[in-house]
Amino acid sequence: MPELPEIETIKRYLEKDLTGRKIKEVKVLNKKSFIGDKKKVLNSKILKVERVGKMIVLKLDNNLNLLFHLKLTGQLIFNDSFRNSEIKKETRVIFILDKGFLLFNDARKFGWVKVLNDRELNQELSKLGKEPFSLSFQYLKEIFSKTRRPIKIVLMDQEKIAGIGNIYANEALFLAKIYPLKPSNKLKDEEIKNLLSAIKKIIQKAIKLQGTSFRFYIKPDASKGKYQEKFLVYQRKNEKCLRCQSKIKYIKIGGRGSFYCPSCQKWKE
Repeated sequence: MPELPEIETIKRYLEKDLTGRKIKEVKVLNKKSFIGDKKKVLNSKILKVERVGKMIVLKLDNNLNLLFHLKLTGQLIFNDSFRNSEIKKETRVIFILDKGFLLFNDARKFGWVKVLNDRELNQELSKLGKEPFSLSFQYLKEIFSKTRRPIKIVLMDQEKIAGIGNIYANEALFLAKIYPLKPSNKLKDEEIKNLLSAIKKIIQKAIKLQGTSFRFYIKPDASKGKYQEKFLVYQRKNEKCLRCQSKIKYIKIGGRGSFYCPSCQKWKE
């Protein structure tokens, strides 16, 4: 699933391509992928492109918004000219603009686009926790102290922290030298401080490298991100730790693949 760095990269591409353009037509190829009345957004101008957590918002000039959630396999592809060759079997929605077009592709059909007014949008986004760059030591200490859930699970809880998923939770925990199964309320102050720093460093680095193109994620111009070339532990099972040369271990936590160094990330009471 695209996480904050991937969605932020998509947002930065789309804001230069879509801002000021009008939506002339919407073709819905899969009904479940588009929620709302498409007629309400026709002839509206895209004023702004925003990112909140793992979602993209297109703010329109008629006080409506298009909220995109790419889920597991979603892609947003922009092209200046409409060509049928761009349409793939996984294309679910086509936005034809006054200049160019935007494709919403989604192989597994879990993603969606919603037409929302400002009140509905605020209700949708109010469910999210703080974003990584807005986190503070006190905020993390408070949310961690209230649960015994493994720290990796809490990092991925969008109601607690918006934008972190499986890839960057693995990476941040390695950088902070924290065992991923450690109960959140057992973290010491020093560990929380190290984790806060690690989260911000990893997310910042991943944004700079324009995200991780490991499976489905590509940028709106169909090119790939480069963070996968810099993985610290993710997808490095049985490879040597970059710090201590121990073999990276693999376990499942909450149904998600988890990678860690058994030497660097020892359980510490």
